[in-house]
Amino acid sequence: MVTRNAMLMIRFMVYLAEAIVKPGRFATILDVWHHVQTSNAVNDILAGSPSLKGAGHQHYHQRQPYDR
Repeated sequence: MVTRNAMLMIRFMVYLAEAIVKPGRFATILDVWHHVQTSNAVNDILAGSPSLKGAGHQHYHQRQPYDR
C-alpha cells in the first residue's frame, strides 16, 4: 500500500509541475489529481496478480514470438 501511495504522489507532483511549466492541460489541481487517479488503473491491474505484473513489466523483445 505504501508503494502504491508513493507512486500516486510522485505522479501527482510530476503532473502538477508539468501543469505549472506548460499551462493549459489542466484547469485546476483537482483536474491534475483526477488524471493521476484515472490513469493509474493500469498500474492497479498489473499489481493485482503476479503473472500480470511479470507480463506487464517484461520488455517486449524478451517475449516469445507467440506472445506478441
